[in-house]
Amino acid sequence: MDGIHACIYGWVYANGSKSTPKTRVKTQPIFVNFKRKEMEAVSIFELQLDDSKIAASIFGCGSNFTTTPRPTDWDRRRYVMAIMTSLEFCHAPHAGEVLRALLEMRREGLLVDLVLSVGGTDIPCHRAVLASCSAFFRGMLGNNNCSCSCHTLSDQKKFTLQDVSPESLKLLVDYAYTSQVTITTENVMGLLEAAMLLKIRPVCDACAKFLGDNVTASTCLALMRLASEFSYPEVGKKAKEVALKNFSTIQNSREFLNLSREQVIKLISNDALNAKNEEIVFEAVMRWASHNPDQRMSEMRTMMEHVRLPFIDVDYFTKYVEANEDMKSYCSDLILEAKQCYMYPGDTLTRRTRPRYASGVRETVLNIGGITSGKPSSALTTLVPSLDKPRWQRVEVEMEDTLAEEKSFAAVAVGMCDVMISGGTSFPKDVWLYRSEHNAWSRLPEMKQGRWCHSMAALQGKVYAIGGVMYKTYDTVEQYDPSTKAWSFAKPLPEPRQNHTSTVCEGKVYVLGGRNKYISASCDVFSYEPCSKTWTVMAPMPEAASFLSAATIDSHVYVTGGCLRALFCYNASNDVWETVAQIANDVSSQGYVLEDCGMAACGNKVYVTGGKTRGERGKLRGTDAVWCYDPEDNDLLDVLPLPFKLHSHGCVTIWTHVE
Repeated sequence: MDGIHACIYGWVYANGSKSTPKTRVKTQPIFVNFKRKEMEAVSIFELQLDDSKIAASIFGCGSNFTTTPRPTDWDRRRYVMAIMTSLEFCHAPHAGEVLRALLEMRREGLLVDLVLSVGGTDIPCHRAVLASCSAFFRGMLGNNNCSCSCHTLSDQKKFTLQDVSPESLKLLVDYAYTSQVTITTENVMGLLEAAMLLKIRPVCDACAKFLGDNVTASTCLALMRLASEFSYPEVGKKAKEVALKNFSTIQNSREFLNLSREQVIKLISNDALNAKNEEIVFEAVMRWASHNPDQRMSEMRTMMEHVRLPFIDVDYFTKYVEANEDMKSYCSDLILEAKQCYMYPGDTLTRRTRPRYASGVRETVLNIGGITSGKPSSALTTLVPSLDKPRWQRVEVEMEDTLAEEKSFAAVAVGMCDVMISGGTSFPKDVWLYRSEHNAWSRLPEMKQGRWCHSMAALQGKVYAIGGVMYKTYDTVEQYDPSTKAWSFAKPLPEPRQNHTSTVCEGKVYVLGGRNKYISASCDVFSYEPCSKTWTVMAPMPEAASFLSAATIDSHVYVTGGCLRALFCYNASNDVWETVAQIANDVSSQGYVLEDCGMAACGNKVYVTGGKTRGERGKLRGTDAVWCYDPEDNDLLDVLPLPFKLHSHGCVTIWTHVE
């Protein structure tokens, strides 16, 4: 029979009220088959003597039911009331009472089925309790043939553990029974190691928080490993900060030698690494590699990429770096790079040529001159991005009126701290040198040929003035030799160029874009090799452009400005271009996104400063916008604006001392 079946039996009253009945009549039991899934039940006291009315009154289901009389000898003890309710009962203290009972049973040795053995100490306990809170025990005790860090006796009741202290194991077993453990500075590391081994995550979390709140130089490396293994980003960040600050101390510890390659790289690649000198970093990496030479010597090249060899003392470099057989075998190119940096500071722009903060020197973006509010500006503004609260600062420096009023000049960083500018519409042959350490300008010998709208580059101790215009668009190139303090003509460009840009990458000078002799924008790219004194035509830019800027990071050249609506990247290693970011600008659809902007690489990021954009009615206007592109995150962000709107300025990276 379909439906839900129930047996109904009860008492009804006749000729009286429900509270004071005169006659009580026993009803016949009926069997009800409910065809409806939902029925409204009523009080049993509304039963009528008529069987059909009984069901209808109780369930209010009309014809959607059937009744079947049953024999009178039906077992009345099994009759169920029509009205049935449920109760979800929960005894809240039950779980705690069970744990307390199990703890008491453990103390009395009752139903104990396992003995943990560690360091000669036996700890009796219950398998089920350990397995319930430890993934390690759940896996091991569930495998009768386990052969890991345990030893099971013939009676299969003894479990031997290695790599954990008896004290820590006792605390964790007590935790399994009580859900409580006392963490102190004395036991936290041992407890953490044991909890990690036994995979008891709540205790790991508690220890990590305790250590994160009390991180020290002696615990920071263990915390870095913990954060990496168990995904504690906040703890890892705190531990890394302490490790960087105390590197000179921690690099002598055994814990440092046990770090993975990736963990060591996280430290030695950081600008904030607090090492008195780079020799300490070099020795730390060599000691780490020698700790396990069979596996780690092959990783020497990868590790040394993050050691800033050019900052090592020259005598130390010659005696301990260049003469080291392992360095010669695995890192000959890095040795050559460092020697080049000793000879020509500022030529090579890589992570290894960037000073660490501990040196007191920071990379600084420097804007020089330009046009603001339609007039020439003599202002110098600097930005040190690595400071906690970076901001643009104006540098007060005296200069001659002829320099202060110059327009359309070119600028280039010379060495690490100086800047050279040349040419311009007012005095096209003039050359000036700014020494940041002395905050002073000085005049240098004039160029042989006056020019403006040209570019400059510094490579291998020489400074190049490239192309430009005066009476016509030039293909000429002049080079300045600081040792002789004289200008001379070098190999000319393959084609005349003005309003182009240039940069240095992997030992070559690159000239990009600009206007040709027909005053048309070009997408051509030329590279110059000083040793062979030859120009080579490279892969063209994705779009033709003039009034643009470029900057170099490692083997990549970044270009934007002019009519370019994107930031392009050229890989000098394989001669390939790609688009890395779109410049979000409300005037981008009208072109001239950042014409005559400045561009510099600083802190392994590219900064684009100022420039001209199209305003209302298509009129060109200066902007105070500053964009920052991070190659690691592939993000282009609008960052700290300039103090004033600026374009047609010089923009370079130099080193400055920071208090």
